[in-house]
Amino acid sequence: KMTIKKIFRENERPDLPIRNVFSLISTAKVIQKRIMFDMSLTKKDIALLLQFNQSQYFPDIREPLVFDYHLLSHTDHSQEYLVLGARQCEVENQKKRIHGLGLTLTSLEPESYALLRIVLYHYRAIQENQQYAALFLLEEGMRLIAFNHQMILYETHDLQEFQLFFSETPSLTLCFIVSTTPVSSDLIDEISERLKTTIRIINPLAQIDHSTSEFSTADFLLPFGAALRGI
Repeated sequence: KMTIKKIFRENERPDLPIRNVFSLISTAKVIQKRIMFDMSLTKKDIALLLQFNQSQYFPDIREPLVFDYHLLSHTDHSQEYLVLGARQCEVENQKKRIHGLGLTLTSLEPESYALLRIVLYHYRAIQENQQYAALFLLEEGMRLIAFNHQMILYETHDLQEFQLFFSETPSLTLCFIVSTTPVSSDLIDEISERLKTTIRIINPLAQIDHSTSEFSTADFLLPFGAALRGI
């Protein structure tokens, strides 16, 4: 909180008021589901269906949800969407925290999708429905995520647990290590041996001078992924 206040105080300019922000929410607090809709429905129709018929699509969730949705595929008769839902109380709490800093929350996204965006931005060869994994070296530690193109399949902080999932999912044939600092050959060898797959390294800050930053570069991964939204 104090860091955010410091950034805005030092960059205060009357001709460039920065008050609208985009934020992230823990993926553990987000529900995701693939849902088929009739092709005749517009995005507005789908939004209304989710809002007023929540129990039909998420029967186990009693609390009100806030939804986002992304088109995955379509045919002449149907369209498949990835629907993400967060409990309304969680979204409201996030809005209140940000409002307390004098800012306005304009958009909210699961952390894992911000991390996914880093991979998709730096490795354009990923095909539709291709399954792959990524190990992200964050300030909090290691985060391992398996993806099906643009959908989260599995997420954990435990390498041994991830190794088991990887071994039971033969369609996973590629793994990225995403880090803002050089990755040791020992770690590359360990991951390669455990997962028995091709390893590719991504450093999103490789071409950016951050030598004067007072922050750990591992802190930059999530904000970097968020900043790629819309690019």
